[in-house]
Amino acid sequence: MEASPAESRALRRRRFRYLRRTTIALLSGAALALLILLGLWNLFQSPAVCRRVAKQIEGGAKTLLGIDLRIGSLSWSLLPPGMILEDFSIHTQSLSVDCRRLQVGLGAFRVSRRTLVLSSLAAEKVNISLSQTAGTAPSYAKSPPIRVIVEKLSLRKISFEGASRGADLDIEDGEVAWFREAASTTGYFQLANCRFRGGGLNEIRSGVAGSFVEEAGRLRFRSLKLEGEGLKLRASGEVSREGAAAHLTGRVDIPQLDRIIRTRGLLTGAHLDLEAEINSSAKDFVRLKVKTPEIVVSQRFPLKFLRGELGLSRRDLWGRVDEASFFGGHFHGNYRLGALGDSFPHDVRAHCEGMDLGAFLRALKVPTGGLSAGMNVGANLQWKGRNFPRG
Repeated sequence: MEASPAESRALRRRRFRYLRRTTIALLSGAALALLILLGLWNLFQSPAVCRRVAKQIEGGAKTLLGIDLRIGSLSWSLLPPGMILEDFSIHTQSLSVDCRRLQVGLGAFRVSRRTLVLSSLAAEKVNISLSQTAGTAPSYAKSPPIRVIVEKLSLRKISFEGASRGADLDIEDGEVAWFREAASTTGYFQLANCRFRGGGLNEIRSGVAGSFVEEAGRLRFRSLKLEGEGLKLRASGEVSREGAAAHLTGRVDIPQLDRIIRTRGLLTGAHLDLEAEINSSAKDFVRLKVKTPEIVVSQRFPLKFLRGELGLSRRDLWGRVDEASFFGGHFHGNYRLGALGDSFPHDVRAHCEGMDLGAFLRALKVPTGGLSAGMNVGANLQWKGRNFPRG
């Protein structure tokens, strides 16, 4: 039996009133919830609450981690949910970190694993300084009280000042970022201006950039680039608990090499092509192959089409010239610097077959007296260089 038109209109009116009351109730509830949230938000944003939270974080860092942490001001962000710290600093006996602005995305705290997960960490204008004297890092009886995992990291405008055992490293205008997924971490770094001083070397300036992947306890570097004046290197490698390994290729201008190693014009020429293998678990943990069309020693003695190899172990440094042309003759030789850290004994064994005697004497500015002949020469030299560590 169908309802009459009047009954249908009455039913629609009742449905409309019910829908209107339901809508008003929902909107009222949402408005009330919004007012409560706004009230809580204003409460959390109040200076008193922000100062108290900042003090709690500073106290927790001192108690749990043993570090001196200072927060200039603290505020909250909704998207992403987290906090914003300004004029943030960390100071220990050996390390100081100052940051103009640090935004922390809150994740989760796994109580059973004592792990704090931060969804993101973004910092701007970060200055990192190492003290001249090494300090002591916090020590724990068994393990650190809290483990912190950062899923996404972004550092912009980084500057770094470091000094350790006579070596200084300064970094300006750097950027580092990574993103953590389920089983791996992928990231990149770009350091526009790096300066290294130490080890008896002159200052080395370069830019460094590359990407990396961390997975299953192994950190792999891909397409690492180091470029500076007269210096261009490419490298890839891997770091794990078992050790470190890397493969490096590139080119360095010989005048730049002469400046870096402080040989004061002893070496001149065009460039050296390099290829190196680095393996911390090998006997010779550095093996470097070099070749150049020409390198001139003391502006008088040219070695053309040179090809050789260098090796560095924990006990000694060795070198070998496999092939070179010296005044028209075939030159080859071996060099060894033994007992690193002791008296630095040097051992050189060099041989040259078919050297042009007349050209050699003219290079020495000695009258040839009409001599012109091919000559075979061999030399064995040994000496101790106690001043070697001073460069």
